Amino acid sequence: GHGISFAATGGPTNGTGTSELLDDYEEGTWSPQIYYQNSGDQGDSTNLASYGWYQLVGNVVHVSFFLRWTLTGSAANDNIGVKNFPFTQNPVTSTYGDAGGVGSISHSGTDLNSTDAYVLKSAGSGSTLMYMEDISAQGNRGNEFGANTGMRVWGSVTYRTS
Repeated sequence: GHGISFAATGGPTNGTGTSELLDDYEEGTWSPQIYYQNSGDQGDSTNLASYGWYQLVGNVVHVSFFLRWTLTGSAANDNIGVKNFPFTQNPVTSTYGDAGGVGSISHSGTDLNSTDAYVLKSAGSGSTLMYMEDISAQGNRGNEFGANTGMRVWGSVTYRTS
């Protein structure tokens, strides 16, 4: 195949290397969007600003993003997250569930409890990550964000793609 071969470096000490050929690298921008699982909330949300950057190395994608949006009405007790990632996730499935992407985020302009820690976690394959409280791995945070103007989320996520 074509790419950069690392065959001369030897294999892993503890693992099963399947390839030593780097055959894909890309970097660019993408357009993240806020995701409400409830279709009424999705229709009532408006992105005010959206910036995203990504780097693909082999089958590993690292993304960074900023989102600013507004929501009218009262949000349902339903999942909220970020969608429109530049590459579809390809999680590893095990007896413990999907081990997909996970990343750190920061938020402001929301009604979320600022003392709790939150993460973006993959719910399986696709291009959406859900906002979860990291201690309990609980979703359904849509109503806890509230219905505000100028809600903001910054994030950085790493995940696998095909």
